[in-house]
Amino acid sequence: MTFHVATGGRVRWLFILLALPAFVVAWLHAGRHIENLFILGGWLSGISVALAALHAAERPAIRKLAVAALLAMAVPLAIDGGTYVYNEHPDSVAFFKEHEEGWLAAKGWEKGSPEHEIYLRRLEQPEAFGAFTFSNIFGSVNAALAMLAIGAGAGMLLRGQTRQGPIALPAFLAVAACMAVVFSHSRGAMMAMVLTASVVVWLLVTAGRPRLKRLIAPLAVSLVALAFIAVIARGMMGPPKDATGERSLLFRWHYWKASAAIATESGGNLLAGIGPAAFQDAYARLKDPINPEEVRSAHNVFIDHIVDLGVAGWLLAAMLIILLIHAARGAASAGPSIQEDANSPPADDAKTQSALQIEIPDMLKIVVLMAIVFGTEFAVRGAVIQTPERFLVWSCGPIAVLFIASLLVARNWLDERSARFGLLAAATLLLAHNQIEMTFFQPNSTPLAWLIVALAAAGRSDASKAPSSGSPLTRWIPPAVLLLLAVLLAATQAAPLSRGQSLLAEAQRELRRDPNTRPALDRTLEILKESREAYPADPKPYDWESRLAMQAAGTIRMMLENERSPQVRQRADGIMRQYIARAFAALDAAREAGLDSVGFLRQRAQLTIAAHRFTGQPGVSQEAIKLYEELLKH
Repeated sequence: MTFHVATGGRVRWLFILLALPAFVVAWLHAGRHIENLFILGGWLSGISVALAALHAAERPAIRKLAVAALLAMAVPLAIDGGTYVYNEHPDSVAFFKEHEEGWLAAKGWEKGSPEHEIYLRRLEQPEAFGAFTFSNIFGSVNAALAMLAIGAGAGMLLRGQTRQGPIALPAFLAVAACMAVVFSHSRGAMMAMVLTASVVVWLLVTAGRPRLKRLIAPLAVSLVALAFIAVIARGMMGPPKDATGERSLLFRWHYWKASAAIATESGGNLLAGIGPAAFQDAYARLKDPINPEEVRSAHNVFIDHIVDLGVAGWLLAAMLIILLIHAARGAASAGPSIQEDANSPPADDAKTQSALQIEIPDMLKIVVLMAIVFGTEFAVRGAVIQTPERFLVWSCGPIAVLFIASLLVARNWLDERSARFGLLAAATLLLAHNQIEMTFFQPNSTPLAWLIVALAAAGRSDASKAPSSGSPLTRWIPPAVLLLLAVLLAATQAAPLSRGQSLLAEAQRELRRDPNTRPALDRTLEILKESREAYPADPKPYDWESRLAMQAAGTIRMMLENERSPQVRQRADGIMRQYIARAFAALDAAREAGLDSVGFLRQRAQLTIAAHRFTGQPGVSQEAIKLYEELLKH
């Protein structure tokens, strides 16, 4: 974005103004809970990527490079999905079967119990999820890449690239992405692909008919609305009559109803939202009683933003819809020319040119991009893929990306119209499917989803002639403000978080070095206290300190059972009570820090029962009963 502004590019003020409130509200929520920091950090990363793409992709050459890289990613993702389904998943099931008895004993489950059967049924489902945590998100991303390839192929059809072979490449990539969708078993992604295909069909049918082609924007928005309406209609139908009835959309309706109650519960929720970390407890309190699930997302991109960010979420929802409209208009007005090649021959002559005219600078850009993406993946997943067999399979991904992306950026292959057709189809699919999914919620998938939508809306048919907007000084405001917000977030959150996490690691090392002595235990508890003081928004040190202190009290209580000396018993009893007091002090500190979650309430009830068992103090059991009654209200 800075480079774009420095070279005189126009500033997309509308989208910047729509996005900036989210940065402010996210900063306010980030300090309240570590989960807010991680999730909202992912959201801000996605929005930042979108703003950068909106400006950088004003240049068709950059947009073409980005589209080529996205299309090429279909191959490693398909490889990843196939490796899981045919290799990793069978190994996981076999390992579980081999150690099933011990595993059930550790869980405290009986063989054949409902818990065992449910877990086994889920384990045996070969649903690929790749790097995206959930199989439905993996399906959503790959469905978007499939539509990107199909839309690009449609553009090539209109350009007459059927005889030379270029259209075979997007066809191959579409098949690879569709295979990955099948590996995910995401029915929603498959249905979204069927609906979004109407966008591609309309673009093909209305070629050469400008008036009809203008209806593509209402069509794209209608598909997003249709997914939303489908959930409402399913909710109005009520529960299924038997266990085989449809529940997926019904449960989404339950999420949305509870989200509406959360948003309207108080005026503050409407203004600034509740933050992602508070959603799960609020949902558990306000959900439909017939819904057994506990979720941390409404499974809707617009509702998630509105409930968690308030007014800023409404602005983000508007931003996404406006981006989709811009993408549709760009696709409707795009011609077949390759805009970055100002001196390219006419279309008829271009057909006679070699399709493999790869420029060295383009090749270097792909290599750098590939090194960043796959280098990061290897750094994160290196321990998993370092076996010779898995490394061999994994290495096929970067090789395929380098080869395919190089072909796609080659002259006369991926033209402007093909890129825009594909991007519109992919953006429409993402927004339609994420009326019922979490691709815009999960931090590891949010940047990619925002990138695709922003690339689809970037530029315009006369982008090269567009004048730069604003004075030289005002045009530097957006990157400066975004940089300031990033520095502010890092200064107020990243440094304390890093200190807290370092202390947690130190506490683990200390306890492992000498787990059976009281001095090591006391040092570990002090380190945990330092950790929660360094970063009060992380519930983990409070949890660990309270549990560890109560375990120490339990150990002393067991020693007292065989101790006959009154002096030793009295002294040990005093130490035990000190540990019990420390356990509750950690929970009190968590409450003071605003971490009064249902989990901590449950933990307080459990520790209260343990304290009563250790000390026999009257009235403690009644306090535990009151805590469990409070839990039932949630």
